[in-house]
Amino acid sequence: MEPAVDHLPGRQPGRPGQATVRDVWAAQNTRNVSGQVQAALPAHGSKLYKITPNQATSPSKPADVTATDVSRTTVSLTWQPSTGATSYKVFANGQQVATSATTNVVVQGLQPQTQYTFTVKGVTTGRSSEVSAPITMFTAKSGGGPVRYEAEASTSTLTGNAGISGCTLCSGGAKIGNIGGDATVTLNNITVPATGTYLVRIAYTDGDTSRQSMLTVNDADTYWVNYHGLGDNDWGTPQITYLPMKLSAGANSIKVSNPTGYIADIDWITV
Repeated sequence: MEPAVDHLPGRQPGRPGQATVRDVWAAQNTRNVSGQVQAALPAHGSKLYKITPNQATSPSKPADVTATDVSRTTVSLTWQPSTGATSYKVFANGQQVATSATTNVVVQGLQPQTQYTFTVKGVTTGRSSEVSAPITMFTAKSGGGPVRYEAEASTSTLTGNAGISGCTLCSGGAKIGNIGGDATVTLNNITVPATGTYLVRIAYTDGDTSRQSMLTVNDADTYWVNYHGLGDNDWGTPQITYLPMKLSAGANSIKVSNPTGYIADIDWITV
């Protein structure tokens, strides 16, 4: 008997040199084979193999890219895992600025008072995913940082039954409550140096399971915010949520409302 030898294909765009080998006459498949295929044959015997290189699959596109912090020179990003990815590439304005083995990264070395558009790709050996949906952020100006605006400040405008409530753990010991229906609070004179998208932080208290409010910027653009409630009737422990928001150069107003129901109590907003 003579051994029949067939060499498998070389490096493929998946696992290098692996393939599915089908013995056509025996109707049998052997998967993830590499190297050589051998069979002992009688004199003048033969075998017929069909060799199919393994097909590579690219990672899925990362989803829900979110900014969780912004400073003068850094932006913290998180996103949902990309199926099949072993690492991630992060891009700012189309240029790669970071690599991460996890689903979060702090992008450093950014310019103050500059707008950046961030995207993420999932990566595995030799392949990458489609680019994620973009998120755009404006870094803080040099020499400064996020500014806090208290909801209960004298510059705020209240309507309906919205009013100041004491809150020991809240900033300044107070917050605005009873917001909903015709009761609203508008935080005025929220000032930014240039028109762009900023990361707005909202401190609130919510003892319900969850509530939602509408934020209206300068009586024009509207954003909806979901508040995660504690569900324990604790209305005195502040929590934080984040919202990318387009603001205009100079002073802005942000109105917090919900025409159809009550919302969380508002402690402060920082930009």
